[in-house]
Amino acid sequence: MGFDYIFFDAALADALLSFAAGLGAPGQLRPDPMGGWVVQVQEDLSDAVQDAIEAEYNRLMLHQRDVLDAADGADTNDVLGVQVTLPGGEDCLVRVPPDLGRKLVNTFNFEEIHQLVTLIAAQAVRPVDGPLCQKL
Repeated sequence: MGFDYIFFDAALADALLSFAAGLGAPGQLRPDPMGGWVVQVQEDLSDAVQDAIEAEYNRLMLHQRDVLDAADGADTNDVLGVQVTLPGGEDCLVRVPPDLGRKLVNTFNFEEIHQLVTLIAAQAVRPVDGPLCQKL
């Protein structure tokens, strides 16, 4: 038995599964009989690991809500919000306009979107001088 986290989007389910595995809590992904996917992680986790997984699940659920709202046309103000931690340690929500958010979600999974936005935000705060061909 374990903790179950339900998603309607496979990419978000994969993102939580990867996140949990990165914390040393490997899980399983299975289809939900009523639709969607279930990520199951073991029960015997430390409080810190469980809290981190819960926080990530809540963040992904907000993202899932935004994607569903955008698909329904219910909320066209903020289609996509990506939480990033800037180089100085401050947390920041980067808002992506509706048209670009839809294109990103249709092309990339959430983990890839997060990596891209985090990279852009970090370089906006601490620009890299020099030629474009310089290694990152």
